Amino acid sequence: MKKITLLLLTIIAFSCGEHENVIYDPNTSTTFATFDATSTAMEVYLGDEPLSDTIDVSVSTLSSEDRTVVLAVNEELSTAAVESYNVDLQVIIPANEYFGTANITALTDELTLCSTATVVLNIVSVSDGGDFSAAAHSVGMTKNENPLPDDFAIGDYTLTFNGGGIGATANAGVWGDGTVVEVTAGSSNSERVFSVKCYPSFGFSNPNADFSIDLVCGNSIFNGAINNTFTGVGCGSSIVLGPTSVNGSYNGTDDSTFTLVFAEDVGGASCGGEGITSYTFTKN
Repeated sequence: MKKITLLLLTIIAFSCGEHENVIYDPNTSTTFATFDATSTAMEVYLGDEPLSDTIDVSVSTLSSEDRTVVLAVNEELSTAAVESYNVDLQVIIPANEYFGTANITALTDELTLCSTATVVLNIVSVSDGGDFSAAAHSVGMTKNENPLPDDFAIGDYTLTFNGGGIGATANAGVWGDGTVVEVTAGSSNSERVFSVKCYPSFGFSNPNADFSIDLVCGNSIFNGAINNTFTGVGCGSSIVLGPTSVNGSYNGTDDSTFTLVFAEDVGGASCGGEGITSYTFTKN
């Protein structure tokens, strides 16, 4: 059986002989292009006009001429139908600037009600021959029935572990049982976020991880960890929590309780076996 451990990242700095400090010159160094964020959340409602947003792209150097960063839709990872959005695939970086933007428009009538469609973008080239990040940018377009009240599902909630877990942890509750968390508003009307310590029963010193959920058309949809946080516990790599085909539920007129269902150790990548876990959130 694989052993559960606390995962720590250790950085060791060392020097070998004499060396010179490297000085980065934005006027002469090689260009490196990247997205300024990993994701964008767009939310539209039944009967709305198309909604537009921007995706920021930056480069590491200056130039006296305009430059073009070319994007491509990753069709393998995207779930949105091509007719449900318009997106700029060429981003102009003006002369003597570091930043440019691509516009994306969600076409409300072409999106499916009560669901989220995703467009995944990659940078594929820079006109000055520079390098670029392999990291993708994901745009989630959610079509909901009606906006939630701003204070809906906001505040302190007590978590009740309904069952699930994975064998490597002896099916311990990943967020404990009876844990109190503060649920706050996310980046869109439907998103809620919270911070919680994972596997508290083990007594490890792993810090809290941040998680995101979406409340859409009665479904409580688990998005996974955010803000570059992790469970911090695993069998050689951190156990990942992720969405599954079954969602939790909520009542749009009563935020006193909602449920959440998610996959634990997604694909068995850390400890060898995926489990389905369920929690109930009860407002204090």
